[in-house]
Amino acid sequence: MTATLPLSLHDHDELYALAQMDGGYRSALHILRSPRFARDRRIWNHVVPHHPNRGIYFERMIATGGFSHGEELLLHTAWSLFNGGVTLSLDDLSCTLDATGLQLAVEAIALRALR
Repeated sequence: MTATLPLSLHDHDELYALAQMDGGYRSALHILRSPRFARDRRIWNHVVPHHPNRGIYFERMIATGGFSHGEELLLHTAWSLFNGGVTLSLDDLSCTLDATGLQLAVEAIALRALR
């Protein structure tokens, strides 16, 4: 799905700043900014980079529907790394995701651990 993102350049600067300070944002945004999701409105309509409602609203994002099982697993991975809001099966990840998706998930996990 290709579309213009509903975020301004200033919003992208704020997201970048958040990702530098917070491992949860850093790892979630690594997945959300991947080529698979980077221009998908179903994602970016639920990312709010500024106060007072700053956050990534994964539950609403996923509820929009239309995602493949692999895409949903990646979104659940981002959600789990962001705030532990969901649990997921490593077996499901390893058996469902293609090599690119699995690499993306592993990279996001590594980014979460950085301080």
